[in-house]
Amino acid sequence: MKIINLVFVSVFLLSLSLLTWTTIKSIETPVQHENIFSTNYKDVDMNFNKFKEDEAKFKKQSSLNYNISNDLIFINIANKAKIISTKALLTRPHTNKDNQELEILNQEAQSLKVRLPKLSLGKWKVNIKMKVELNGEQLTIYEHIPIDK
Repeated sequence: MKIINLVFVSVFLLSLSLLTWTTIKSIETPVQHENIFSTNYKDVDMNFNKFKEDEAKFKKQSSLNYNISNDLIFINIANKAKIISTKALLTRPHTNKDNQELEILNQEAQSLKVRLPKLSLGKWKVNIKMKVELNGEQLTIYEHIPIDK
């Protein structure tokens, strides 16, 4: 009987210590708002289906290609879509501390250039929010471009 009690107490203490360790580690880990859609979470929640519909319509009739060269990102749209407006946000996957809006150098009907600042080592990504016109309909497209330095 003493062995069963000893096993029970040791399993209970192990479980309690693992629960405590998990709680402490989760509190230490920072949680940051990810700005994938370049808007607040309420707008994303209310319009998420529209975002997905716009993306599906765009991908069905057109495509977006990008090329990274030195400190520039070249973005081209194939087929009939025309770029109306663009926003570009440079960010890191794990924090919002280094977020910065990027300068759009040259925007034409089906292409644009975005200048990248000098980046430190690590993982970066550029979130592009683009309004395009496709067959007389205005669509909002989101593209995420990973950059490894």
